[in-house]
Amino acid sequence: MINRSKFALTFGIFGALIHLVWSVLVALGLAQPVMNFVYGMHFMANPYMVAPFSIGTAVGLIALGFVVPYIISSVFATIWNKVHNNGKSTKLVSFLCLTIRQVSSYDRRTSVEEAITSELREEPPPWRGSKTR
Repeated sequence: MINRSKFALTFGIFGALIHLVWSVLVALGLAQPVMNFVYGMHFMANPYMVAPFSIGTAVGLIALGFVVPYIISSVFATIWNKVHNNGKSTKLVSFLCLTIRQVSSYDRRTSVEEAITSELREEPPPWRGSKTR
């Protein structure tokens, strides 16, 4: 289990710190040389120019740099906890795995509906061949 709050807070703070560093580089006038260096290391010419520093833009950037990773990692932790439910897969995960197996299977004789209903009845799907799980 992932603690969703701590996980999201960790990634939110990390995202905000990265954008704080970028804002400081812009304020000190070092952002353009850094961008030129990074592009040059990738064998590319830098097509962008850094805009002048604005405290309002910096605050918005840092806030957004926190909020977006916070939301994304919170959603990720929620999905992770649903999928890894103490070693038991949920019905949704069983359904998705079963559907993927059925679609990727070369044996197209069994319909997806038959396979799903047998999975929900906790019977092995017809293509497995044995009654043991």
